[in-house]
Amino acid sequence: MFFKKRPIDLYLKLVQKRLKILENQGFKVKKPIPYIAEKINLHPSTVSNWTYKKDKNRTASLGGKIPHKHIPKLIKLARELGIKNLKAKDLL
Repeated sequence: MFFKKRPIDLYLKLVQKRLKILENQGFKVKKPIPYIAEKINLHPSTVSNWTYKKDKNRTASLGGKIPHKHIPKLIKLARELGIKNLKAKDLL
């Protein structure tokens, strides 16, 4: 069975790798979801909701999709963390 990674999963994995590097350099860092939420001025539960699978009733979550209005902020954060090759289309 073919499993397609959701954009938020890809983003979290990239951010987690960069945060681990920073942690190894002696910086105190948070887990990826609270870190991302703080940096783009959202509540952690909002970012966490992007990771849930789509509800059958389509009421609870976005099904792993990131709202378009947040993508530029996420790209900017990725650049600040040194993730240069991430593009907006990777998060759609």
